[in-house]
Amino acid sequence: WTATIDWRIEEKIDDILSEPQPHFHDIKAQYPHYYHGRSREGNCMYYERPGLSTIRPLLKQKHLSIPATVRHYLFTTEWLWKHLDPRPDGRLISVYDCTGIKTSDLAGDIFKLMKAMMKVMQAHYPERSAKMLIINAPSWFTTIWSMISPLIDPVTKTKIKILGSKFQEELFQVVEPCHVPIEFGGTDETPFGSSIEELALRKFADDCNGGLNGSYNVSREKFLLTHPDGNVNDPTPIPSPPQGAAAEESSQTDNTVPVIVNSQEAISPIESPLVVETPTPQVEAAPVVETPTPQVEVVSVVEIQDPQVEAETPAPQVEPAPVVETPTPQVEA
Repeated sequence: WTATIDWRIEEKIDDILSEPQPHFHDIKAQYPHYYHGRSREGNCMYYERPGLSTIRPLLKQKHLSIPATVRHYLFTTEWLWKHLDPRPDGRLISVYDCTGIKTSDLAGDIFKLMKAMMKVMQAHYPERSAKMLIINAPSWFTTIWSMISPLIDPVTKTKIKILGSKFQEELFQVVEPCHVPIEFGGTDETPFGSSIEELALRKFADDCNGGLNGSYNVSREKFLLTHPDGNVNDPTPIPSPPQGAAAEESSQTDNTVPVIVNSQEAISPIESPLVVETPTPQVEAAPVVETPTPQVEVVSVVEIQDPQVEAETPAPQVEPAPVVETPTPQVEA
């Protein structure tokens, strides 16, 4: 654990999610590796197809080396644990598809890249791995495995299972077929690489490249768009909107869900018009100004002085003017 802390400080892992990712889309397009759905226990599913990679030409360019690609891998991994599944006990189930892998790849850049990525995961994220399934493994793979398995941590080795082309039964024990891409024998017709998780990750990377803070989470409503059945064993495996913004996030979701699969822009929380309407209820709060109105009624206190005005009715005391009539009879004398 101490070595991992030192590594995180040295590699500035805690700041990686604020770094621009100029090669994000190139790497994703040339090296198929995607998050797609959740397992029966609510863990995230990850699929990788190194044998179908076309990244070799990119790795030979100066601006995109194997270390730079590993940095990209760390960016997606940190996003996974801080945004997609921030649960402290969250685990990842990885599926490595050997389709297209040749013996020549074992000495090439693809193998070096896989080795570098697995080394980082084994050294600094060992407890995050729940299971690794190696599927479509060719017959010669078992020989290679017998040579490299002694180099793998014993705990990690117990989580790895090598399967041939008949892997669906084992895979479906981990994840329901309706959540598995059709490329792997499932019934989820969402294009591989366009899952709700990948759309959110893509949006996050674009925000980083645009100089934004990339604060974007997958809301429960958006995730359930492609996973209506939810999770059987854990009713709350999906991260909720952050920091008490549930109402605003859900209102944004209502505006964006209908087109989220077809447009990245549709999932942008900035476009929600409801944010503009929020001041409207504050305008309605203006009736608070009417509260002094009862104080105006207090002016009725002045009416209490009305009795004093009636007290001024000593005007009838002025009626003693008849005293002037008394001398009149004296004039007749």
